[in-house]
Amino acid sequence: MFKIAAIACLWTAFAVNAQQPKLQVALTFDDLPSTGAAPPSVTRAQIIDSILATLKAEHMPAVYGFLNSHTLEGVPSGPAILQHWTATGNLLGSHTYSHPDLESTSVSDFEDNILKNEPELQKYAGKTDWHYFRYPFLHEGETLEKRRDIETYLKAHGYKTAEVSLD
Repeated sequence: MFKIAAIACLWTAFAVNAQQPKLQVALTFDDLPSTGAAPPSVTRAQIIDSILATLKAEHMPAVYGFLNSHTLEGVPSGPAILQHWTATGNLLGSHTYSHPDLESTSVSDFEDNILKNEPELQKYAGKTDWHYFRYPFLHEGETLEKRRDIETYLKAHGYKTAEVSLD
């Protein structure tokens, strides 16, 4: 009797655990190649190298870095950073050209900013799909009309929105 009860308990525990959904977390990095202020004695390339080394050491799958290509103008190592990012199997998505806040930008100017980012995405992403979009500041517009207009634009241009659940 004890053996049957123990087997029944084990089977119940297995069945309950088998029904639990698998939790997944997608790591992404915004504002490539300029990932925030660098400490005084550390270069932006060293920051990216550290991130990439950590991802590799932890056996992480490919992650997306969201590009603001205007930062290439002020970061001489920017092209090398993006080449290293993609050479290690990681992916690029759009974070607009200059990171405007949709809540203080017109729809047409915001759309132009998305479009202006595409040549650098195409250049550095190669044959991978770079049509993932992350809203700057995570702001999707201060009105429902503006939000719908941008969603329509993104869909028409093949973009998928990369939402954030943990910042």
